[in-house]
Amino acid sequence: MQLFRNVVLFRFPLSALAEIEAIESQLETQALRPLGAMEMSTRGFVSPFGRGESQLAHRVGQAVLVTLGGEDKILPAAVVNEELANKLDRIREEEGRVPGGRERKRIKDEVLIDLLPRAFTRPTRTSAYRISILPGA
Repeated sequence: MQLFRNVVLFRFPLSALAEIEAIESQLETQALRPLGAMEMSTRGFVSPFGRGESQLAHRVGQAVLVTLGGEDKILPAAVVNEELANKLDRIREEEGRVPGGRERKRIKDEVLIDLLPRAFTRPTRTSAYRISILPGA
C-alpha cells in the first residue's frame, strides 16, 4: 500500500506555531468554490475524506491533516488555434483582407471566451499533514 507519492518536509520556527494553529479555524472562509463558466482555475480547501464531507481538517492528537483542492479548465492550444484559423479564414473570404496583429489578438480572446464554458475541468488535490514533534506543542 502506497501512502505518499511525493513527500516534502518543512520545519517551521517556534514563532510561527501560533499562526499555524490559527489556520485550522480559518479554513471555512477559504473553502473551494465551484469553478465559474468564465474562470480558468480556482483554489480552496476541501475535506481530506473526499466529496460530500464538510469537515475541512482532521485532527488526531497533535497532528492535523488538511487538503487544498483546485479545479483547472483544460483548453488545449490546438483547439484554440484551429478555431482561430477558422475565424481568420472566414474574414479573408468574406472581407478579402488579412487581419492585423491587434485584430488577431482580439479574435483569439473572443475564441477563448466562446470555448471556456465548454472546456473540461480537471480537479487537483494536495494534502498537508502537520505533525508536532515538540512535547506539548
